[in-house]
Amino acid sequence: MKFSAIFVASVALLAVFSPSVASSNSISISIGSAKGHCAVSNYGLFAGVDGGVAANIAFDLNPGLPFLGFIQDILSVNQVLKDVFPSTSVFNIVSKTDSQVKVSVVTQLSVPLPKGFSVIKTQSLIGANIAIGFTLDASVSISASMVSPVLSVESAGSVRLLKLEGGAFYRVIGSSFSEGRISAYLNDGSLAQGTYIFATVA
Repeated sequence: MKFSAIFVASVALLAVFSPSVASSNSISISIGSAKGHCAVSNYGLFAGVDGGVAANIAFDLNPGLPFLGFIQDILSVNQVLKDVFPSTSVFNIVSKTDSQVKVSVVTQLSVPLPKGFSVIKTQSLIGANIAIGFTLDASVSISASMVSPVLSVESAGSVRLLKLEGGAFYRVIGSSFSEGRISAYLNDGSLAQGTYIFATVA
């Protein structure tokens, strides 16, 4: 019981006192201006990224006609966001070598959130599910930033992006929240790959 209490307290401290969340929209502005070769991919499927070339990839299920106008164009993240669905996430990916990148939706927690944190759900169904986060996989080390799907923030509190570390505890990732979407740089002191959860904290 003593060990469990210490562990729970440590989890809460790691989540609350990790690197600060942006107090303004500076992160979303910076990420929104990032340009790249545009592509689309389904959640759960790998997308190819050419080495040394920035890519802006829109992930959704059954990408349709709204995306066809910008494939292979060089556009900013904000320009891509104008033509996507509320369920779409957009990732800016840079890799030194050719790589394969996959984004999968998370629909349930594998580790409970620390006290005071609550999950945020996506506003729209993604397939048959409401998502509460995502997992980013890549074949090599990458630099990545992302803009989430539109979220349904129903509870009071500050919006956060949490990263699951070592399958045991969460760490707050610096992020900003604007127009219903979280924006974040995922290379926040560690590899970009991993599982991330949308959350609020009271």
